[in-house]
Amino acid sequence: MNTKSNLKDILGFKIRKLRERHGMKQTDLAEKLGYKSTGMISIIESGQRGMSFEKIEQAAKFFNVTPDFFFYDSKIQ
Repeated sequence: MNTKSNLKDILGFKIRKLRERHGMKQTDLAEKLGYKSTGMISIIESGQRGMSFEKIEQAAKFFNVTPDFFFYDSKIQ
């Protein structure tokens, strides 16, 4: 696995865990982040696609974490 794929996997994993911790469905998070397609969250969570920095900032603010949290292999508290 290359570094780019690994970062997408880490991002997707953390987005999913935080979404679940907040009791949200994928459609709820998609709406909150302004995605037109609710399936985009599924694609992100599976590591198939990343997010723009703007969307990462929005997600970080919503989940009360820093943007860099999404790219390090650290545990979710």
